[in-house]
Amino acid sequence: MKERQSGLSHDQQKEFLETTHYAIDDLLHSGYVVFGDEVSNYISSIADSLLKDDLLISYRH
Repeated sequence: MKERQSGLSHDQQKEFLETTHYAIDDLLHSGYVVFGDEVSNYISSIADSLLKDDLLISYRH
């Protein structure tokens, strides 16, 4: 079985990606991740103000 640079076989890499996909999907649908609401937007604007001089950190797009 050929291993990739990650040290995982093709089957292991496929299983990792599938498991990760489902875990992220569950997290996003759980309600624990919130974005686009009033509080999140306010906090983002504060972060933007605080980090405006640090281009490496403040660059988000």
